Amino acid sequence: MPGTVIFRPIQAKLNKDEDALVKADPYCKIKLGWHTAKTSAAKHSGLHPKWSEEVVLERKHDEKFAKLKVKDRERPGLQDLLGETQIDLSAVESQGKVRQWYNLYHNKKVTGEVLLEIEYDKH
Repeated sequence: MPGTVIFRPIQAKLNKDEDALVKADPYCKIKLGWHTAKTSAAKHSGLHPKWSEEVVLERKHDEKFAKLKVKDRERPGLQDLLGETQIDLSAVESQGKVRQWYNLYHNKKVTGEVLLEIEYDKH
C-alpha cells in the first residue's frame, strides 16, 4: 500500500575492532525502492554513533523491504561500509510504528546493531 515511511536512526553499537573506527563519522543510508536518502554523519562518534534526525521516503510500489547501510564518511569508496541490514516493512505497516534493534552485517558476519524507529503513514 502506498504511503510515507519515516525512518529515525537513533543509535548504533558497532563491534568492529579496528583503530580506524575510533574516530569514525558514521551515517545511515536508507533505500526504499529506487529512492535513497541519508542522515548526517555522527562526527567522531566511533563505535557508538547517535543520530537525531529522520529520513522520509515514499513507498510507491508496495515494496516489501527497505535497506539500511551504516557507512563511514571518513573512508570513502568501497571500504566505507560498516554494516547493512534489510528491514521487513510488513510489521511497520500493520503496527504503524516500530522501534527495534536490527543486526548489521558485512561479509555475512554481524558487525553491530542499529536502533531504528520507523513510522508508516498510509496515504
